[in-house]
Amino acid sequence: MQKKLIAVAVAGALGAPAAALAQESTVQIYGLIIQNITFLDQGGTRLKTDLQNNHDAGVGIRGEEALGGGLSTWFQCESTFDLAGGNATGTLCGRNSAVGLKGGWGTAFVGLWNTPLRDLSFIPLRPIVAPGGGTSEILHNSDALAGNNVTNAGSQFNRRAKNIVQYWSPVWNGFEARAAVTTSNESTAMTSSSTASKPRLWTVAARYVNGPIYLVGGYERHKNYNPTGLGNYRGGDDHMWHIGGAYTFAGVFRLSALWNDLKYETNVGGINDLSAKTWSINGNWQVSGPHRLTAGFSKLQDTSGSLGCPAVAGGPIVPVLVGTWTANCGIGGSGAKYYQAQYGYSFSKRTEVYTTYQKVNNDANSGLRVNVQGAGTAPGTAGSGIPIGTDQHAWNVGIKHSF
Repeated sequence: MQKKLIAVAVAGALGAPAAALAQESTVQIYGLIIQNITFLDQGGTRLKTDLQNNHDAGVGIRGEEALGGGLSTWFQCESTFDLAGGNATGTLCGRNSAVGLKGGWGTAFVGLWNTPLRDLSFIPLRPIVAPGGGTSEILHNSDALAGNNVTNAGSQFNRRAKNIVQYWSPVWNGFEARAAVTTSNESTAMTSSSTASKPRLWTVAARYVNGPIYLVGGYERHKNYNPTGLGNYRGGDDHMWHIGGAYTFAGVFRLSALWNDLKYETNVGGINDLSAKTWSINGNWQVSGPHRLTAGFSKLQDTSGSLGCPAVAGGPIVPVLVGTWTANCGIGGSGAKYYQAQYGYSFSKRTEVYTTYQKVNNDANSGLRVNVQGAGTAPGTAGSGIPIGTDQHAWNVGIKHSF
């Protein structure tokens, strides 16, 4: 009996430090699973199709350690979580991943992360979380969410930026500000081989939250991003101003809106530019109990600027694709409208099933997509893709689970 008691005491003594360490650990595993079955009609001669896909799904590990004096260090590594195996480009820590310090003065970190505008506005104010690139194409000229060093991704203003340095202020009476800059690692991936220009991103954003009120604004600049993906690129300067806001009525209905003013100074073959304004208005209604209804409308106005104008007076207009937008010397017909509606049913706080309807109405010279399948082509250019001016439809059923 005495030997058994000694054995138990020794085991307890040896196990106590491990138990204490386990209690002090802040490391956790978390994730979001989203899978959809989408039925897609891209219009024109393109066939109707169905596909299984996901969006925003990820799994990660994060942790924090107190260093004393109110200072802490933290890390996060998040990766794409695609149960259907369709994401061939998924990499470890390929989503928001970073390491940094935080304290009473704020938070600073380095790594791969959403830009401040994406975190403070594009995600909180976007109409619906749904598969496809339609909303982002229309509002931010983004055919897919990409890091800075993805070839020909220079047009996008909805970014998860690699090699980013960020600072987040503390929250003062509902107000906070964030700023970020990227290092120039992308000099060989985003510029042509004929130039040694080095791409860089700067962005600042601020928001104010007070009860039902949500206000946000910001500015982002891309230097040497080659938004046209052309070999004769010689450096340019692209900008976006943004404002947005939301108000929640009676705690159950949230009305939100956002507005963007984008300008691309592409500096291709001289000074060429493209300007456009985009906006969106959206509503989210927690009907009662587990039922939710969401609807949104987004619009890309006609582009303007000198890009696509005749090289010589009286010559032909040569349309150019800047990302997914058509630059045609401002002759019009380059806008688009995007409609979304979604019904969701929550079985619990972590599990929801939903169905979504999406529609894109393209103007005569626009070829934006309702989903990331296929690509538009500007009038007069070679290549296959969605016929210019074609309307498209998609609907899907999906399931979402967080852990």
